[in-house]
Amino acid sequence: MNIAAESFQALLDLLYPPKCLVCGEDGMDIFCSACKQAIPKLNPPYCRLCGSPAIASYRLCEFCIKGGRKPYYASIAVGQYGGPLRKAVHLLKYDGYKALATPLGELMALALEKSRPELSLQEKINSIDLIVPAPLHPVRKQERGYNQAELLAAAISAHIGIPIEPEGLKRTHWAGTQTRLGRAERSQNVQNAFYAPSSERIAGRNILLVDDVLTTEATVMEAAYALKASGAASIMVAAAARDI
Repeated sequence: MNIAAESFQALLDLLYPPKCLVCGEDGMDIFCSACKQAIPKLNPPYCRLCGSPAIASYRLCEFCIKGGRKPYYASIAVGQYGGPLRKAVHLLKYDGYKALATPLGELMALALEKSRPELSLQEKINSIDLIVPAPLHPVRKQERGYNQAELLAAAISAHIGIPIEPEGLKRTHWAGTQTRLGRAERSQNVQNAFYAPSSERIAGRNILLVDDVLTTEATVMEAAYALKASGAASIMVAAAARDI
């Protein structure tokens, strides 16, 4: 930042003191350390096949116990979808506070770095070739003005140095919000909803698939199936929050 820009920023800070967008505390980062520390934690055990919360005696999630096989080998999230994390995601997703994508994406990158303790940090980064955000339908994206998953993916990309492919997936249809739907309805709502327009960008690549919230995982499962159909070598899922 040059001197003129620094002076202008200092003037803005004087006139409009920075504050946490989540708790409103003045003189803080836009997502302050107190809010980050108050994020509800996700506690082990995790499913050894897909990374979802597991039933301890099995070390498998309910889906995998029943014999299902998800199209990704791991999934991570910053914390439970509650408290300051829920508010931060909500502000990003619905209220236009796009600046929150940067600290949320950085927290997602840190969660990725802490995952799979059997691997070194470099091994974890080397296991990813490309970051692909879960897409919005074009009409929905036009209404909102942006795709929050794409902003999160860009923040992760900047933090760990892995390239992002914003157009890696496209959405074929949008049948409304998933918020009030049950597991079966969510799954049906997104069935065959995604495709990869450029298979050559996906084929043989190890993909980090990024979304904002994991609930039933119906959306990321369908998105991952589309990536697999286009030849993705492996898929890992990262989200800002997990609703459990």
